[in-house]
Amino acid sequence: MVKTQSNYDIIKKLSIFVIVQKWNILKCSFLNLLETEVDLFDYIFRSYIFDDETKHLFELLNEEINMKYIMILDGIINKNEYIFIERDDQYYDLKWRQKRYQALRNVSFFRKKLIETKQITGVDTELYPPIRFTGVHWIEQMSPYSSQEIIKMPINK
Repeated sequence: MVKTQSNYDIIKKLSIFVIVQKWNILKCSFLNLLETEVDLFDYIFRSYIFDDETKHLFELLNEEINMKYIMILDGIINKNEYIFIERDDQYYDLKWRQKRYQALRNVSFFRKKLIETKQITGVDTELYPPIRFTGVHWIEQMSPYSSQEIIKMPINK
């Protein structure tokens, strides 16, 4: 069983990065590993910390991929997120799978699943890095005190 917190996650992230960067050379090695190390990829493809790497790797897969690899990936994706958290959104799990189908859209099997899930969720969504900059927003009048009142307040209060 693969632990949810691993001291080696950075090595896994770097390994996926290298596979993506050297895809033409490492494609066959990756597919062999996918078949023999299903538990490892089960952890990687279902853990949010690898979402960005998963996206770039999945986008490289296309119609040339053998059905046995498609079935391995589909089995992993159908298990949903690695760490279960109770969510209010009834479509959360479906949206989670939809993100992976979006990245795998170059494979017709997953493109069909993407179309089906989009019809149910009604949203466009995709994988993204777990830490990202989304923008800066200005919120006015958050404090019940004016800036002048704050300036006049004693420091020790």
